[in-house]
Amino acid sequence: MGYHYRVEVPTGYVYEVQNVIEPPDAVANIADGSKLHHTDDVSMLTVFSSQLESLAKLKAWSDAHPDVPELTVITMVGTPLPVMETELQSLVSAVQSHQTLEVEAPARGTMGP
Repeated sequence: MGYHYRVEVPTGYVYEVQNVIEPPDAVANIADGSKLHHTDDVSMLTVFSSQLESLAKLKAWSDAHPDVPELTVITMVGTPLPVMETELQSLVSAVQSHQTLEVEAPARGTMGP
């Protein structure tokens, strides 16, 4: 089983952070915020990970670069987790447990008169 999560990255650090993630994990998509709007300085990386090894690498990189604006891990249900302020085990647990939105079954009822 694999996991997906997103990382909000200051646009100027996208490729540096991508190199931290790959390998062992893979960046599946990069949404360049600087191309979306002239005032947007944040890009979004979508990550596919089999064992979430990249979370430990992201945490170590973030801790080693306190001068870089905050990286944020975003679970697939949209929960934002500031990397520097969140313990590694909490990052891993959140990504593992928030992979998809739970969709409720539609209400059953009668149609017509």
